Amino acid sequence: SEEIIDECEKVFRKKFHITAQKTKRACRLIRRHGQVISPVPTLKKQITRDRIDNHVIALAYHAHADAVITGDQDILVLHQYRGIPLIPPKAYWVFEAAHHSVE
Repeated sequence: SEEIIDECEKVFRKKFHITAQKTKRACRLIRRHGQVISPVPTLKKQITRDRIDNHVIALAYHAHADAVITGDQDILVLHQYRGIPLIPPKAYWVFEAAHHSVE
């Protein structure tokens, strides 16, 4: 969703200190190669304490995501949601190798 892309932009700038130009380029790539879902789906109940985190989980579920890659501890504490693994960035390549091995 555009809301999550906006959140990524803020995190890239504030947490990782990425320049505005590189951040905008990254967000363009996300829009071009990702799946922007609108209208934004919702879950029947709040499963995280933060609204934006619940939004992430709802989008992943409705988009049939393979996984959610996040550093957000409020999401990671769940470990999975309806079969969708919720994994930290450091674990991504292990997940990718196990689930999408190239023959």
